Amino acid sequence: MKEIKDFETWYKKINKTNDKYEYLEFVGELMGTPFTEYHYSLILNKNTENAFKDILWSRFDEHEDAGTFLLNKLENNEDTECIVKILFTLGKIADSKNGKQKEKVYEYAK
Repeated sequence: MKEIKDFETWYKKINKTNDKYEYLEFVGELMGTPFTEYHYSLILNKNTENAFKDILWSRFDEHEDAGTFLLNKLENNEDTECIVKILFTLGKIADSKNGKQKEKVYEYAK
C-alpha cells in the first residue's frame, strides 16, 4: 500500500495535466487506503483542477468511514461552501449502503 507521501508526490505530478485517466488511476489507488482525510483535503484544495475534484467527489462515498466523516463536517458546521456536495454524497451513502446515519442525512437535507 502506498503511503501519504507517495500520494502527495503523485498528486503534484498529475494535478495540472488534465488527464482523466491519470486522475482515475490515482483515485482508484486512493480508495484502497484509509486516507479519507487526505482524500477530502484534495477536494477542498483550491489548486486541485475541477475535473480532478469531480472524480475525487464521485468516489468519496466508497470510503468505509465516509458517512461518519461527512456527518461530522455537517454537525460541526465545517466546509459550508461545499454543503450541497456533502449532502449529495451522504445521500448516496444512505441510499446505497443503507447507512446507519440515514435519518440524520434526511434531517439535514430538509
